[in-house]
Amino acid sequence: MSVKIIRIQPAGSSSSTTAQNPLNPLGRQTRLFIHKSLIEAIQDPAVSSIILYGGSNFSAGADIHEFSSKSSASDTQKNVQGSPSIPSLSELANQISSSPKPIVAAITGVALGGGCELALSCHFRIASDRAKMGLPEVKIGLIPGAGGTQRLPRISKDISWAL
Repeated sequence: MSVKIIRIQPAGSSSSTTAQNPLNPLGRQTRLFIHKSLIEAIQDPAVSSIILYGGSNFSAGADIHEFSSKSSASDTQKNVQGSPSIPSLSELANQISSSPKPIVAAITGVALGGGCELALSCHFRIASDRAKMGLPEVKIGLIPGAGGTQRLPRISKDISWAL
């Protein structure tokens, strides 16, 4: 049995913002890469567990370059027509939490917003002493959209003694 390490930032990415950004934003290409990598690891009988790792930073969350993009509607149409589906962050978090194999979030640097929600959806989390986690979107009146408001209280009761 082996452990599969999935790097959040896809290697050889053609998008300069994804390939060069040390904050590992969870844009469409990155979400699709993680989704496909998870499917491969889950289906591989030699893999017993999975580590989700981001390098110097786990993930700072959403890719703000996509906020003004109009391609999300066309992505939905592609999904309906049978092309490779680009999962939303919520779908990716659900895929992680429902995995039959344990998935560990190896958190270094920042895990903010969607990155924090992705880490919360993992079965286990391990953080470096310099890791910073949070849901900063709540400070501007936004509700975390990938289950963070449900997952954080569930694990907080288990770690409250350490805070």
